[in-house]
Amino acid sequence: MAITSTIYIGFNKFLLCGVSLSDHIVPHQKEQKLILLEFHIPSQISILFSNTMGDKIDLPENTLKDYIPDVDKVKWILDNNDNITYFTEDDIKRITNNYSIKLGKGAYGEVYKGVLGDNRLVAVKKFIRANKLDEFAKEVIVHTQVNHKNVVRLVGCCKNENAPVIVFEYAANGNLSDRLYCGDTLISLGTRWSIVIECAEALGCKHSMYNPIVHCDFKPSNILLDENFHAKISDFGISRILSTGNTNLTINVRGSRGVVNTNHTSNVRGSMGYMDPTFRKEGRFTPKSDVYSFGVVLVALITKTKPTDMEKNVIRRFIQASAKRKGAKELFDVGIANGSNMKILEGIGKIAKDCMEENIDKRPEMNDVAARL
Repeated sequence: MAITSTIYIGFNKFLLCGVSLSDHIVPHQKEQKLILLEFHIPSQISILFSNTMGDKIDLPENTLKDYIPDVDKVKWILDNNDNITYFTEDDIKRITNNYSIKLGKGAYGEVYKGVLGDNRLVAVKKFIRANKLDEFAKEVIVHTQVNHKNVVRLVGCCKNENAPVIVFEYAANGNLSDRLYCGDTLISLGTRWSIVIECAEALGCKHSMYNPIVHCDFKPSNILLDENFHAKISDFGISRILSTGNTNLTINVRGSRGVVNTNHTSNVRGSMGYMDPTFRKEGRFTPKSDVYSFGVVLVALITKTKPTDMEKNVIRRFIQASAKRKGAKELFDVGIANGSNMKILEGIGKIAKDCMEENIDKRPEMNDVAARL
């Protein structure tokens, strides 16, 4: 039975990292700022801890983050992170000129162009439905844990329950999908290569964290490009943070909400064409799922073909052609498939094939992919 319990949380972001209750829970040390929070959680949990090594408290199989709703974690983040700006609804309307310039629309929200008081351009993501508050919370939480030059930077947010909003740095060149498939200007092989290297390094960083982060929806439309065509991975609304020691995240398919604990979650939706077949078959996400999606993105970049185009069936054709002696040369984008580029394209194609291995154990780690590129 859950009752309102009090938790004292050290100013060390253990809450955000999802440290196990059996790991590094220690007594208070002087000059440690403590935060008092109240949540509806199982009554047996009432803990004092901070950020130094010491005694352990053992509670099997559970982590502190499992008992605290994501929306409450966001409140804690906003109250204790000086790098995130809290905006009011009036601020957002002023920044976006009353939502006058729409940049795009996704599954969870609409994105508008905005200008801050210091004339910095920003992208403002407004969640369409109030019931998407969990996705809003997850995205804020993930962004506060990832500090990488090739992950879009979080500027701030508005936690209005009716229409939560997240403010990001602005990407002047839009997303990779639009540039690749809809743009009039050809993206050179050098630029494409640079983009995938940056993405591989960013994903590798997320997978190597104390609690690995799986993006779960890596695709060209979620790769933003700044004014110099540097990659900025975005859209972490369905990302999942894995507990330490867990490399698998299994989806509970028995109900619409599922059971949330250290290795089960629910309502994960990827994009067809880019989604790991292991997830489609078994409902299981791992960092290797991002590796598969990365391989599909590589194929998209070197063939300029959408993996979602079922008639062309580019992924199956690419894998079949790669197994032959001549390889997949006939599928390469004619705009970049000239003599001097062919060896590079073939090398990228080999990496793509390895990333898309059906057996996830045979897929490389993301950091290994970055090193090979």
